[in-house]
Amino acid sequence: MSFNVTSLQNDYYLNLKDHIDFSVPFWYIPYLTSIGLISLVLNNAVLLLIIFKSEKIDNFKYFLLALQVSCMMTDFHLSILCQPMIYLPIWTTNCLGVAASAVWCNSLIALEQGFNTFQYACLLFCFMRRHQTLAKIMNKHVIPATAFKCLMITGFSFSPLGSFFWYHAGIAEDLLPGFVNLTYPEFKAEFSNLKNFTIHQLNIYMFLVGVCGFLGIFGVFQVIAMTTVDTMKMLKGARRTISAQSYNRQKSALRSLTAQFLASTLMVLPASSFFVIMTYPIKYGQDIINVSMAIFATRSSVNAVILVVTTPPYRAFLFGRVMSNRQKPSTVVVSINHTA
Repeated sequence: MSFNVTSLQNDYYLNLKDHIDFSVPFWYIPYLTSIGLISLVLNNAVLLLIIFKSEKIDNFKYFLLALQVSCMMTDFHLSILCQPMIYLPIWTTNCLGVAASAVWCNSLIALEQGFNTFQYACLLFCFMRRHQTLAKIMNKHVIPATAFKCLMITGFSFSPLGSFFWYHAGIAEDLLPGFVNLTYPEFKAEFSNLKNFTIHQLNIYMFLVGVCGFLGIFGVFQVIAMTTVDTMKMLKGARRTISAQSYNRQKSALRSLTAQFLASTLMVLPASSFFVIMTYPIKYGQDIINVSMAIFATRSSVNAVILVVTTPPYRAFLFGRVMSNRQKPSTVVVSINHTA
């Protein structure tokens, strides 16, 4: 892939070169590794709960299962395999994770974007599936099965498409040395110390990433908002027509999904930070990016905790086990000595 040196050698970038910091904070890698391991344990525990303790929430558990698997894969890839370190305003990404020794950085970042898109699609169809469960009971706003499957195929197709666009937004691996020599010769030594990095440029693919990302996030937020409002309206109307148990189950599932959706807004944080720092660069922009990535890495763990706390079958199982262990009577051994 060719690159446009002129587009990056303007006054905007030249004035910001003094603020580029190629160092890695001492806390960054240990933090990501710790969060990744914690997330792996939490998500595996939640997966077991979904598989074995979901008898009372019908086949909706398969949608929850897909969402939780996507959360686990996204976190594991980011925090353990990838561990990206982003340097602005050059928009350089250096991968430091386990997979960085075998896979090129640009491929790892493109795969991470695909995982993020897949996770949002899973969350979207969890809301739509819950909405349709109640819609069929009320015989109102029912989406035909064929149309629902077509929507799922369309929604999940954005995941590989996003990876494709993001991959081609980066400069080809064989062109990186020449690009650095021509564009950033004063940082040649710093770049030579980066073992696995890529540089993204403002080309047509990056434009498509931005447009598709904005439209995708806006569309997901809109559909989730509309299905949530409509589900709440149908729940009010169905209170007298369905059993109290079914009503409470539908209500708790909606509450759980809403909480998970709010937690998933953490996924928007890094993109928002990148946009702000690139548009209005400041001296401590690199620190803001690092903190944003640290917060972003917690989203899967937060989502797992929220799912357990807001889902009655899981909450009852865990807290029931804890309470039963506390209430177990202690065994006292009395020794009797017989004297002659």
